[in-house]
Amino acid sequence: MPEGGEPTSPAEGGRFGLSAQDTDTLEQVLGTVMTGMGLDGPAIARAMRRGERLVDALNLPPQTVEALYARAHATFIAGQHADAEKLFRTLTLFDGRVVDHWLGLGICMRMRDEMKLAREAFEIASAVAPDSPVPHFHLLEICMVLGDLPAARAARAAIDKREGAGLTREMKLEISRLDGALSARTKNGAANGKAAS
Repeated sequence: MPEGGEPTSPAEGGRFGLSAQDTDTLEQVLGTVMTGMGLDGPAIARAMRRGERLVDALNLPPQTVEALYARAHATFIAGQHADAEKLFRTLTLFDGRVVDHWLGLGICMRMRDEMKLAREAFEIASAVAPDSPVPHFHLLEICMVLGDLPAARAARAAIDKREGAGLTREMKLEISRLDGALSARTKNGAANGKAAS
């Protein structure tokens, strides 16, 4: 945590990965906007300050988030990744404690070749669901694409630590393929390091 003990990342407890000052600004803006929409903006901002999910602060029924998730998933399946990304982003704002919201957002970003942003979404997903290997599977894929072999090895170790529970057959096959690629790149890197010395 930075000086002053204020969390600045989701893993450290910051809202949306923002500093405390930026979180205050976001809540003020949301409060103002919601007041302009005829809602009790200050009450919503106070609820968010207490750590309530936006969906709860707005007093929306649970079916609202479920319906929005179903729509986001269907939109993604239909190949409309940019539209699905907008819906998944909205879902992370409504309820950032649901791993599937972050996974959906990250997958949409990956489809647009926004690898660094996708990685951030998958890192948040791993913090939201620390016992799940699925975010680490996606991190393994992204880190291999980005060429970040230490992070890829860490993601692979995290999958093993979680014993692969929840991974699909296709994911397990892809992990086997990535294991071979990771091994080859590691050996190639070691050989190049020896040649350079």
